[in-house]
Amino acid sequence: MSAKQKSILVNGANGELGIAGVEQLAQSGFIVYAGVRSQVNADKLSAVHPNVRPVIFDATDQQSIEACVGDLKEQLGPGGLFGLWSNAGISKVIPFQLMEWEEIEQVVDVNLFGTFRIIRAVLPLLTKGDSRVVITGSATGMLAGPAVSIYSTTKWGLEGFCDALRIEFNAMGTHLILLEPGLIKSNMSDQVEDNVKRSMDGVSDEDLKNNEAFVSTIAKAAAGAKPIAHKVGAAVLRAFTDRNPKRRYRIGADAKAAAIVRHLPDSVIDGIQRSLFKVKNKATK
Repeated sequence: MSAKQKSILVNGANGELGIAGVEQLAQSGFIVYAGVRSQVNADKLSAVHPNVRPVIFDATDQQSIEACVGDLKEQLGPGGLFGLWSNAGISKVIPFQLMEWEEIEQVVDVNLFGTFRIIRAVLPLLTKGDSRVVITGSATGMLAGPAVSIYSTTKWGLEGFCDALRIEFNAMGTHLILLEPGLIKSNMSDQVEDNVKRSMDGVSDEDLKNNEAFVSTIAKAAAGAKPIAHKVGAAVLRAFTDRNPKRRYRIGADAKAAAIVRHLPDSVIDGIQRSLFKVKNKATK
């Protein structure tokens, strides 16, 4: 499929994954409206490629989204948008009982409600019968794990959202595609160690004993994550250019493994996770 003169709006364009996708889309000929929250990030993206046109808005701020969409409507005219890539997301590696309520609300607001807001706002701009919406999910949306319960909840929510919305969108002539990357070295994975230190700072000896195995295992995994953001960028490009795009693009060996393991009995999955995190089941039987 030719990218000539086709425009795509990206939400969450400034992280490693966002920049990798924006760059590959722009190099392939798409006009990419790269959404960021600050002028500093807008300036950084301006240098990526001549086809990149930074726009500033915040997915948690309805007014800023509406202002951006209004500006795009004037710029694009009747041609509209060929696609939207909703990529903004944040993660907190903190056991549920140790999370501040504000942190829970923040993760849900960005990952779930932010996606809802931007899609609702952009719908009128999408080209009828020839458009695509791509959403960044996660392998944790297929297989959840301890210490990332709220993040996993939002990604599981996007799984269900996409399954339902895909049928609605298909009826309007729009493809809805979900990306499911595994653990990738990025600004998000680099923040894991800081999350872990904060979550365990000042906790009781009992909480430390109960949760240290979870957070330390995840911190080690994040530290060893591979820098394969370019593979996410390639998957994004395929999602927008494949003649018959897949419903899901799974990136990374762990994401592909999660798609298989999720179908095992719950008792087996729990056993695998206890072995991985080196914890015992202390629940009374």
